[in-house]
Amino acid sequence: MKRKLLFFMALLVSINIISAINFVSNGTFENDLDGWSQIENEGTHSFVSDATLPLGGSKSGLITILTSTTNGLIGDNYKQGLRWRMSTIRNATYKVRFKARASKEIQLVTMFQQNFAPYNGFGENEWTITTSAQNYEIDITNDKGVGGDWCFIFYYGHLAAGDKLWIDDVSIEETPNQTTTQLTDGNICNGDFEANIANSGADLIAGGWRTFNADPARTTFAIDNATPISGTKSFKGTAIQEGTAGWHSQIIWNFCPVVGQLYSLEFKAKASENVGIVVESIDDWPVRDNAMCYLTYDITPSVQSFKADISTPVTEYDTYTLIFWLGNLKAGKSIWLDDIKLYLTNPNTGAKYVVEDDMGMNIKSLNESILIQSDKSASINVFDMKGRLILKQQLEKGENRFPCPKGIYVVQINSSNKILKSTKLSVQ
Repeated sequence: MKRKLLFFMALLVSINIISAINFVSNGTFENDLDGWSQIENEGTHSFVSDATLPLGGSKSGLITILTSTTNGLIGDNYKQGLRWRMSTIRNATYKVRFKARASKEIQLVTMFQQNFAPYNGFGENEWTITTSAQNYEIDITNDKGVGGDWCFIFYYGHLAAGDKLWIDDVSIEETPNQTTTQLTDGNICNGDFEANIANSGADLIAGGWRTFNADPARTTFAIDNATPISGTKSFKGTAIQEGTAGWHSQIIWNFCPVVGQLYSLEFKAKASENVGIVVESIDDWPVRDNAMCYLTYDITPSVQSFKADISTPVTEYDTYTLIFWLGNLKAGKSIWLDDIKLYLTNPNTGAKYVVEDDMGMNIKSLNESILIQSDKSASINVFDMKGRLILKQQLEKGENRFPCPKGIYVVQINSSNKILKSTKLSVQ
């Protein structure tokens, strides 16, 4: 269900042009439901990758309403939905495209929404979907003043039991209008901890941050407005007992890095006494070992500002975590963090991969083999979940078949220093 892998940076890091990137890496549903998640607040529905009546390619996403408590579009659309998780940047504009049809004429609602309380949204739009396949397109600007961990959602909880909806060719691309504000604001919309937002759930503190404590609990977490190190509020962690391992206590931010881009990290910190911490960024689930960065810092009683340029880009879309390891604190001692920023390094001129989503190529698995239908000659690289290159071959036009053991891999099709297509594949 996830996208991952960080590898062969040296091969492509000198490329300085990047094409528009589709944040939805399985918008064609050719890789079944990989990356999509269902919302069932009230009522139920099935969601399958349908090969019987596809709108494009060989498959489409098919939603069938099983049970519904609908009283109408306005009040009930949120009760069921389909979600793709991604990061957004404040003030950025996104071009949303998709193809759809339904078993009868229906209304469909789409929007971007935060993945944490109070679940603010932007760009809500109502579409009329008919029984004929049509293409839909809209430009949506994040006007909420915060970026970070969001998702794009198709809402259809108002539909009646038995209604069917086909969706295909979903794409979300950021238009090239990045500003200085976007560059410095980046992927963390509450890195200064000033947002007075209460999150639901015992492991959440404020404005999108969540926490982790080993059993037994090692640390208490709080937003400190009495002795902040910057502004009016800072994060404060206080050790309950002697630290035994740094990872035993963490604060965590979820985000979705852009394929091929490089990032910079900034933050401020101080502690009651000298203590070492780790800042790590890894894919969120299920592997949790593909690191963007693993950085160590010595925190002192004096407030210090830190900045690091992260030299490892990702080549597959996935949800990642930015984690501060705080478990080395001694009992009764505290650490403060503030002004945490994670942002694109020189987004318009920095080193990048060229990444495309070539619709003339189709990747699937069958009988311990990788099948690739290609409309051009290219090459294939196959990586295992530890980033190791296990297969490198040339592709010919037409159908190509490569034996491969059962497992989960990242398959990339390359040509002229471009990644034409890249996807995670489960070989059965």
